[in-house]
Amino acid sequence: MSTSPNFPLLYLPIIVLNQVLKLMTPFELIAVSLCSKTSKRLCKSIRSEIQCENAKDMFIMRYSTSTTVWLRFKYFPKIEWMFDVRKIPKEFKLRKPKKNFLHKILSLFRKKERKNEVTPTNIMNMFATDWTSSTEILPKENVTIESLNMYCSEEPLASTINPGILYLSDIFNISMDHVELHFQDFNREQNERLIDFYKQQNLRTLTLVGKRFNTAEDDKVLDYILCRQNPKLRLKLALEPTSEFRFKNEYFRNHTEVLEINNSQWIGMDDVLQLESLHIDLYKSKIESLAMKSLIQKWVDGWIPKWRTLMIEHPENVNIDLYVEEIVSGENSNADVKSLRKEAATVNYVQHVLLRKDGHAAVVAVKDDKIGWFHVVEKVFQKDFLIDKISEDDIG
Repeated sequence: MSTSPNFPLLYLPIIVLNQVLKLMTPFELIAVSLCSKTSKRLCKSIRSEIQCENAKDMFIMRYSTSTTVWLRFKYFPKIEWMFDVRKIPKEFKLRKPKKNFLHKILSLFRKKERKNEVTPTNIMNMFATDWTSSTEILPKENVTIESLNMYCSEEPLASTINPGILYLSDIFNISMDHVELHFQDFNREQNERLIDFYKQQNLRTLTLVGKRFNTAEDDKVLDYILCRQNPKLRLKLALEPTSEFRFKNEYFRNHTEVLEINNSQWIGMDDVLQLESLHIDLYKSKIESLAMKSLIQKWVDGWIPKWRTLMIEHPENVNIDLYVEEIVSGENSNADVKSLRKEAATVNYVQHVLLRKDGHAAVVAVKDDKIGWFHVVEKVFQKDFLIDKISEDDIG
């Protein structure tokens, strides 16, 4: 295993060694993995075992005023592990690390002896100067954050730190599949570099965050990002464009499974009909409640949307009972459509199940008066089965 007599950990029986490695925190495991090729192989293999494989929970890149990497594992409940990556301060004086193996492993956990003189540990362009993490307890969230400072010789953008991210991904056998970009914390060129880099990656989810109302320049940056983003699973927009910002089909051409827009006043009902994500959530919408009635009528007449679930927070109350009654009982109603009403006792929630003769079913519902739901269900032919199967949890 190792030829060094100064590192007895590697001389432990393999069963004991594996148990020791499993008990290590993520920070400790990374530190040990950097000691040699053998230690890296052992640390990597222990995280590839089935029980560790199934314990992976979160791996997020967050670009804001500071660049952070977040990890969470089920075998460390209520703990999040954060690498805080920054450009190395000019006052830091880096000295070359000693090659002695024992000195290397011990120095990983030793506090700095001199304030501005540090011995870095290189993790593929990211440097750790002190492996002593800081702890922050968040009582309201019932979570503890363990954070570790990392440094880069350049600004910690995607291309700079990606080798280090790939190293973490390799050791923990987990893909970095979620990026959260606070785009207003970066200039236009930096945003373009970030989104162009991740366009080439197999990204699953992307969250765009705006801390303030957009400016005209922010709208231009947002337009660039939306035209080039391509996550596969989820796109979330937590921002507020100007009143001049307009919907474009190319913004959502990649059809993520989930689309969530926290301020959707720039999206109209005609735009909604063009969306093809399976699940769509539109908050703070300007779409009037009568659009829900038109949607129900359109479905009754035989239309099937490309999405499965649509949620719209309307600016006014949605009278779902009246809409359904007028459509189903009207003179020109499709006689094959039946409505079955269901109320929830604990929340302000009403739903109607609509059945068509062709076997298609839909659920229309209202929650808290203004939140309208339209949920398309797979083909069913038995009313009792459908009512038993669908509950408010299925769509809200």
